[in-house]
Amino acid sequence: MEELFENVTEDLSKAYQHGIEERLYSQLIAASQLGKTSLSINTEVPNATIVAFLESKGLTCTHLPGQLVIDWSSIIEGIPYAG
Repeated sequence: MEELFENVTEDLSKAYQHGIEERLYSQLIAASQLGKTSLSINTEVPNATIVAFLESKGLTCTHLPGQLVIDWSSIIEGIPYAG
């Protein structure tokens, strides 16, 4: 799982240079290590371009009031012992 998120955040860093990639990576890893398949973050971090980028990598993003829920369950279904 760490490699999966590392690749996503590395690509995010190269594409957008917003300085959020390390924090987002840490949050994604921490959530996945706890067995979670989604993460809710404050919407001050992502903008529409970053959301579109995450979705292009297979993550599902759902907007809620003041939050963005990032779900990666669909991309780990085929990975043995993921999560």
